[in-house]
Amino acid sequence: MTTDSKTDRPKHPRWTPENIMRFWDYWSHRTDRDAWYFSYAQGPGILNFCKWYGLFQGDVLDYGFARGFFLDHLLKEKGVTVSGLEFSEDSTTRVNEIHKNKPHWKGAVKVGMLPSSLQKDKFDLVFCIEVIEHLLDEWVNDTFQELYRVTKP
Repeated sequence: MTTDSKTDRPKHPRWTPENIMRFWDYWSHRTDRDAWYFSYAQGPGILNFCKWYGLFQGDVLDYGFARGFFLDHLLKEKGVTVSGLEFSEDSTTRVNEIHKNKPHWKGAVKVGMLPSSLQKDKFDLVFCIEVIEHLLDEWVNDTFQELYRVTKP
């Protein structure tokens, strides 16, 4: 981190794709802050909402799953198959190892650029929790296009 010579206060680091990747790879290994994740605490409520409205069925994708807390909630449910998409290689490797023997787990893919290798019109339900606010402005449109592309009409 650099400092501002006028105030000697730290300046914010430049938020680049490389710095973002480093940031999330770092957080993918931190277990002492798990309860800070929205999906860790609110995952059951999100699922209940979807069940209430009859949305929770078929092939489900967790887009940008981070440490995989919402995947944990999804995989406790019956009647769905679960996949994940993540930009962090560390997170992708970790969740694939953790869930590899679960019958409803279809695997997680690590992506570097969009569109991903996921099949078009594949998923009945796509979750994108705590993702959009972390994107660079130039990634937002591509992200929404990808969400649309992989979701069944």
